[in-house]
Amino acid sequence: MQKLTALQTATKRALYEAILYPGVDNFVKYFRLQNYWTQQAGLFTMSAK
Repeated sequence: MQKLTALQTATKRALYEAILYPGVDNFVKYFRLQNYWTQQAGLFTMSAK
């Protein structure tokens, strides 16, 4: 559960930084975290089949 909490916190922080300080680096950081969540959701969906 600590990993989940850390990832959620990192994702929120990356989103806030991308909004407050727009730029390529902040966007990429947030985008990579979003891609991680999307990938995990896909793996979860596949495991349920």
